[in-house]
Amino acid sequence: MRHRRVPLGRIARSLGLAIAILSLTAITADADDFPSKPIRLIVPFSPGGSTDILARILAPELGKVLGQSVIVEAKAGAASIIGTQLVAHSPADGYTLLLTNVAFAINPALRGKDLPYDLKDFAPVTLLASQPTVLAVNSALPATSLQGLIDLAKKKPGGVNYATAGVGSVGHMAGAMFEAATGVKMTHVPYQGGGTADVGLVSGDVMLGFLGAPPLMTYEKSGKVRFLALTDGRRSAALPGVPTLADLGFRGFSVDNWIGMLAPAGTPASVVSRLFAEITRIMKKPDLAKRLIGIGFEPWTSESPSDYRTFLENDMAKYKKAAKAANVTIN
Repeated sequence: MRHRRVPLGRIARSLGLAIAILSLTAITADADDFPSKPIRLIVPFSPGGSTDILARILAPELGKVLGQSVIVEAKAGAASIIGTQLVAHSPADGYTLLLTNVAFAINPALRGKDLPYDLKDFAPVTLLASQPTVLAVNSALPATSLQGLIDLAKKKPGGVNYATAGVGSVGHMAGAMFEAATGVKMTHVPYQGGGTADVGLVSGDVMLGFLGAPPLMTYEKSGKVRFLALTDGRRSAALPGVPTLADLGFRGFSVDNWIGMLAPAGTPASVVSRLFAEITRIMKKPDLAKRLIGIGFEPWTSESPSDYRTFLENDMAKYKKAAKAANVTIN
């Protein structure tokens, strides 16, 4: 009986195909059992910030419906890059997730090819909420309206300063876009975080700020600061009396400090779909929505994971264009 010799190349290809099939079968089985162990929710910012606060509200709710612990881990540094890169390079199994904000869309506009990850490294899940950003002025500033502020800034080019949470922050982008839209020239005063910027505004060290609304709401009620406008593209239920910049004549002005979830690219579609369904259901619960609005957040979920991807692509393109037009760079 003659035996046919099978080429080694064919054996290798067959073995590789078999391994691929077995791997795919294992991934599918794991996805069907998801989750079977605790989930890490990475927040690429310091503890106590708005994204971290929302993460710690979401985590126990998500843990209840998934039947596993959801552990929040703050991995701050380099304007959110350190924590974001960690998730980009994590296993694509749904057990390491990222809860980030608009910094994800702004960083590519300011850092370009120096960024150690890209949107293609992630599987978007959904938007969760937004935190209104306000143009707030110290009560001592003789400007009680947006037009009054613009007139004052035009009389003193560079003489009016504004605080933000730092270079490249959402407030920095809002301030630069505001200058470009109005033709005024102001002096940017970047702080090391929103908390210190709030202190600078309330104390009068700076005249105005483009800052997150929630921490300033108490000071606004006491009369120490005035809210002139929202930079967001829509009104806030938490601040119904504050108009948007678009309402005040700057059509199309939209700088939203959104918060959303992403998973590593390659995460099984069934896992992404499960996360999307459970998270959107949680965020739409009336009692949770009321709680979030009470502390200054706006529930804001996507129609689908692909809808969130399109949103991210559009936001990244918007900030790339805005950064170039306003000459915003990272030194």
